[in-house]
Amino acid sequence: MSFESKITKEDFKILRKGYIKDSSNLIINIIVLLVIACFLLNICLKKIYWLVVVFDVVMFLLLAFYLVGLIKLLQMIYKDIKHKIKIKTELTVVRKTQSDLTEDIYRRGIKYRKYKIFFKKNDCLDSYQVSSNAYFYIQKGDVLEIELTKYEKRIIRITHNSKDVKFE
Repeated sequence: MSFESKITKEDFKILRKGYIKDSSNLIINIIVLLVIACFLLNICLKKIYWLVVVFDVVMFLLLAFYLVGLIKLLQMIYKDIKHKIKIKTELTVVRKTQSDLTEDIYRRGIKYRKYKIFFKKNDCLDSYQVSSNAYFYIQKGDVLEIELTKYEKRIIRITHNSKDVKFE
């Protein structure tokens, strides 16, 4: 069962952090690709190396891909802000997975695992990556109450037994 309601100011505060993070990540990636592409183009203009030309074309294609992604992200954000509608729904956990040892991420010598929960087939969300605490707290068959934006499907809040569950 799901229903729509208005997004509150408190919800927008939560969403704003995610919007800023995602948009800034895309913009930083675009700037880095642009700098690399311009550097390679400068080398290419001085003396033509075919490998540099091919690499430069690939960089500009990646840059175009990121720009399209940024534009689509901003369009979805605009739609969510304009319409101010969120969806509240209940989803049942059907499966939980941990990354195997080959997929572990090492940061500064510390091993991080990826934890993911999968939901019963629905229109809103198929799976979601969670923190280790949430992974071990939630069991197979549990029902989670999820609030997400209508157009971008960005998660606002997830609760389990009326307790807010912190996710990554």
